[in-house]
Amino acid sequence: LDIGLWLGCAENLLIVCGVYVLFRSLTGRIPAFPTAVRVVLGLSCIVCGLSHFRYAGITADMVPAWLPDPMFFALLTGSAHILAGLAIMAGVLARLAAMLEAAMISSFVLLIHLPGVLHAPLGRMQWTMMLIASVMAAAIWVVAASLEVAHGFASRVEDDPTSSAFSVQESPGMN
Repeated sequence: LDIGLWLGCAENLLIVCGVYVLFRSLTGRIPAFPTAVRVVLGLSCIVCGLSHFRYAGITADMVPAWLPDPMFFALLTGSAHILAGLAIMAGVLARLAAMLEAAMISSFVLLIHLPGVLHAPLGRMQWTMMLIASVMAAAIWVVAASLEVAHGFASRVEDDPTSSAFSVQESPGMN
C-alpha cells in the first residue's frame, strides 16, 4: 500500500466532501451529509493519519522547534487523524471528531504553514502546502457544521419541503 499515492487522493477527497456538503446545504438538499460522504471523509482522515506514521521523520521535521519531542507530536497527530476518521465513519461523536480534525488542521496552518510562508515568501511549495491545508480545514469545518448535534433530536427531515433544514423530532423513548 503506497500511502504517498493515497495521501494526495485523500487530501483532495477531504476537500470534495466539504464542497459537496456545502453545495447540498446551499441548494436545500437534506440531509446535507449523506452516508457516502461520511465513509469517504472518514477513510480520507485515516489515510492522512497513516501518512504521519509512514513518513514520521518528515512529519516530525515539520513540528515547530519550540515544541518538545517532535516525533511524539508527529505520531500523536497521526493517531488523532485516524481516531477522527473512525469516529466520523462510525457516526460516534462525529460532529466533535470533525470539529477536532478541523481545529487540528487549522492549527497546522497557523503553526507550520504560515511560518513557512513567512520564512520563504517566494517558496512555491510553502504557499501550496498552506493553501491545501487551509482549504482542507475549511472543508472539514463545513462538514462539522452540517452534522447533527444529537441523533434523533436535531434530525434533518428529508421529505418535508416545508420544514427547515433542522427540525426537532422526538426519538423513540423521548416523552
